[in-house]
Amino acid sequence: MTIHSVRGDPQRLREEFDALGYAVVGDAIDEALLAQVQRETEQIVGAQLERLGRAPRGAGRLFDDLAALHDADLESYLQSLRLAAKLASVFALYLAPPVRRLMQALGIQTAAWQTSPVLHVMAERLRIPGGYYGVDTHQDWPALQSGLDTVTGWIPLFDVTEDTFPLEVARGSHLLGLLPGRPSQHYYAIDPAALAGLEFTGLAVPRGGIALMSNFTVHRSGLRGGDALRMAYSHRYENAAEPSFVARRYPSAQSRSIRRELMQPGFPGREEVQRVYRRRS
Repeated sequence: MTIHSVRGDPQRLREEFDALGYAVVGDAIDEALLAQVQRETEQIVGAQLERLGRAPRGAGRLFDDLAALHDADLESYLQSLRLAAKLASVFALYLAPPVRRLMQALGIQTAAWQTSPVLHVMAERLRIPGGYYGVDTHQDWPALQSGLDTVTGWIPLFDVTEDTFPLEVARGSHLLGLLPGRPSQHYYAIDPAALAGLEFTGLAVPRGGIALMSNFTVHRSGLRGGDALRMAYSHRYENAAEPSFVARRYPSAQSRSIRRELMQPGFPGREEVQRVYRRRS
């Protein structure tokens, strides 16, 4: 597997991407950005542990704090991860100039986002009973149904090796187009008969790197990892200039919904609101 550099040849990167349906760039994200994401995620998890009367381990001990919160209050653990995916610092990863240049090199002329980044956490220690533990074989395009050249950027927070829950991809599978399948709870599941002959490769992506993947590339979560922690973000770059997207009047499979009823009736009262502003004066 070739690991490209942001300072490398963009033509070579695109040729490999077009042939394989994926590519890995090893130096796309500045360490300071990743450190900020990690620090703010630790703060979110630590605040919930403190709310429960538990002392967080703090800087550099995110796995320990995630495990402690997972065991103490599963819903708080899940809500913390949902919020951590929405951090402004996570969006900054995808707005970083090197990442935007990579997307341009892959043909994304007018970048658009219809979704927020998604945080994927894998660790035996952090299994959700009856819930998510990786995603089975699928393609990303049905989740958006937008431009045909949409690119997924997959950014790990820590080093990912072929033995630590890697992203597994099928070489050249994007050239098969949209495969037959059916909707499931978390993804569009491909008909197993359509997978005959496909061989999967686990992508090693270092901290600071990014895996780039066509939305038609067949992929899945690798389940080898044991006691390791894998945290990675995925986000989709769509191309508003892609001809079929224009011709179809910019469709989107995503929708936004808002709960109009109060989730916690009676909150906030006047005193809770005033207290916020008194603390700031």
